[in-house]
Amino acid sequence: MVYIALLQVFLEQGFVEAVVHSRSTNNSYLNTAFWTIFFLSAVLCVISIMGAPLVGSLFGEPELPPVLKGLAPLLLLRGSISVHLALLQRKMKFGKLAAASMVGVLCGGMAGIISALVGLGVWSLVIFQLVNRLVESIIIWINSSWRPGWEIKSEEWPDLFRFGGSVTGSHLVNFVNRYGADLIIGLFFGPAAVGLYTLSFRIIRTLVNLFGSVISTVCFPLFSQLQDDQKTGRELFGSLIQQISLLSCPMFIGLALCAEEVVAVFFGDEWRAAVPLIQSLSFIGLLHSLYYLNNAVLLGYGKPQWELGINLLNSVVNTIVFIIAAQWNVMAVACGYVLRGYLLAPLPLFAVSRLLCFSFTSYVRNILFPLISTFVMSVCLLAFKSIMGNTVNPLVMLIAQVLLGGLVYFLIIYIISPQILKKTYHYFRVALSSLRGSTA
Repeated sequence: MVYIALLQVFLEQGFVEAVVHSRSTNNSYLNTAFWTIFFLSAVLCVISIMGAPLVGSLFGEPELPPVLKGLAPLLLLRGSISVHLALLQRKMKFGKLAAASMVGVLCGGMAGIISALVGLGVWSLVIFQLVNRLVESIIIWINSSWRPGWEIKSEEWPDLFRFGGSVTGSHLVNFVNRYGADLIIGLFFGPAAVGLYTLSFRIIRTLVNLFGSVISTVCFPLFSQLQDDQKTGRELFGSLIQQISLLSCPMFIGLALCAEEVVAVFFGDEWRAAVPLIQSLSFIGLLHSLYYLNNAVLLGYGKPQWELGINLLNSVVNTIVFIIAAQWNVMAVACGYVLRGYLLAPLPLFAVSRLLCFSFTSYVRNILFPLISTFVMSVCLLAFKSIMGNTVNPLVMLIAQVLLGGLVYFLIIYIISPQILKKTYHYFRVALSSLRGSTA
């Protein structure tokens, strides 16, 4: 999957983001983007099949080449829907995208579980991916009214590649940031260590995607529409940072405090070694949940090259940190990743402040109350765990901590800044109105 993810970085060439950001799109522009991506997907699919033995020998896994060949069609499926995805994002049709994703995961999950039960082993994961993507692709084609034609113009390429080139570079260095630790841990410590780190990172990544990544995906086309309106963009950015921090601060710090119970309840005692990794990576999850919004601003306001520069620096420093930390153990790799993240965190904030005239003081003011409330919540949870000890069932302990932490957190927020909760309630009502068909 790391190998397939790398090829997908080169597949779209940033054309999806270019289509979303473009002030106007015509058929020749969309057709040129579609057929370019589809041609690249076919080429990369062939490269993946032919290069599978080489990748297998690199990792010393003789069972890997057939699996890579089985995953190769994922590239064709992605290439066939990239422009459709961009158009649905551009039109803010996220309900249709969500429906396609959920149905795809449900069908793929059922196929994968059945395959695993009949003894297909690792091929159950391949079947899950293929069915998931196939169903998702079919639904997206049905939901999109646009169909590709044959009107292709080479003069459209400069605009596509100008914006998309920087985005592709950012995706590539993000790939190194995302998968670099997996590759280095695999080379130094073997597949078991990769499993522990991947499980830990997947939990964090899922929570980040639940809030930061989702909001970023929605806000990229929104900031693109506001690229000539700095004042509205600044107000939107400040409000969103406050709402994201309101949810992500207690969630990730709470996960760090409850990691032992989470692993025991959901994964079993055999994964207990992942607890310190989850606790460490929870802090990078908090940072990433806020970081995604910075990327939406940079792309929306037409500065993909700024994002590329920031991500390139992160990637270089990450690689150095991973290689050095791998001289010790997996925990050192995780801690190095977290430390690097916080040391370089001011850079994207500086870039956003240049675009929106958003001061660092305003940023801190928007996240201050959630941070204070999270600190009080943490003290209460630590005291509760100290009193209860290890005598309580993990499931009961987890439920008690979630209820206690949530109660303390929102009580403190209500006492020191009730207007934040009122604003959250307002946004929730707007969301419900939009689901009922209102134009709100």
